[in-house]
Amino acid sequence: MLKRIYLGIGSSENREENIRSGVSDLVEAFPGSLVSPVYETEAIGFVGEPFYNLVVGFDSDIGLRQLFVMTRAIEEAHGRQRFSAKCSGKMLDIDILIYGDLVGVHEDIELPRDEIVSRAFVLCPLADIAPDELHPVLQRSYSELWNEFSAAQAINQIAFEW
Repeated sequence: MLKRIYLGIGSSENREENIRSGVSDLVEAFPGSLVSPVYETEAIGFVGEPFYNLVVGFDSDIGLRQLFVMTRAIEEAHGRQRFSAKCSGKMLDIDILIYGDLVGVHEDIELPRDEIVSRAFVLCPLADIAPDELHPVLQRSYSELWNEFSAAQAINQIAFEW
């Protein structure tokens, strides 16, 4: 059964190449993917280089564990090191934001990801490609959540050449 899946993607090291290549890997695996605009944001929780962030969405019957393994393999192929601190620069970071209508902890993954409603770099690009879809817990659209977003986080859409 097909599920709507959204992934958050970010990079602060070799950003253009890692975003371009990582998104290419995902679009190749999931043809017809929706790709949001790319945004530049400052590092949050540590001093570091700014990030490029975006969201990719697609419909798939891939299992949650299989998706997790696939995203980790793509990260590692782009130089991601698992022993780095959570709040640190990243070659490529891919987070499962939404997996169908799953809510709670599944396969050790918290769904929906809590950063959706607390981080501009997740909510804004999600609202770009899924404005009318509802957050599975809050039952409010992503565009509504973005229009009411009040955290002071600088986010700038950039002209990204694919």
